[in-house]
Amino acid sequence: KFTKAYDGLADVYAKKGDTGKSIQAMQDAIGQSPRNASRQIALGKVLLEKGMVKEATAAFDSAVKTEPTNMVMRSEIAESFLAKDMDEEATTLFHSVSRADPKDVHVYNRLGIAYRKQGKFQEAIEEYKKASAVDPGDENLYYNLGRAYMEAKKVDEAIAQFNKALEIDPDFKEAREALDKIRNRK
Repeated sequence: KFTKAYDGLADVYAKKGDTGKSIQAMQDAIGQSPRNASRQIALGKVLLEKGMVKEATAAFDSAVKTEPTNMVMRSEIAESFLAKDMDEEATTLFHSVSRADPKDVHVYNRLGIAYRKQGKFQEAIEEYKKASAVDPGDENLYYNLGRAYMEAKKVDEAIAQFNKALEIDPDFKEAREALDKIRNRK
């Protein structure tokens, strides 16, 4: 009963914009029920928004220790890191998920994005290739692969991937625009 009251207080304070009191209420709830991973994640997200990276990471670590086999939760945490441009942290978690489920296209795609944001284009290309091998009918994967090739300055490979995306979806606007941009440079 106490945890529900603290959760309610955290929500009220968050809606009022009082993040400090919201965090305290979340921490009080966690004190009453320390093995609640979703509450730890919620706290981690709020702390991350406040720029309290060390504290957020501790909350996320606690959630992972509570439910070490929950890959959905790890993906959720990785997405939080990716949204805050903490790409290396996101990459580490996404890799743990991809090892647990090597058929998860979404994770490979997100890994590609994280690597691309870090300027690690070859790693991004490898992850997009894994994703397209699992789901060869997803035009977005070929588009992302083309973007990674472009950023790696491999124009011919990029053109091939944008064309694959357009073979799957001839109305894929972004792929068409990317090809037009390449043609205009030549």
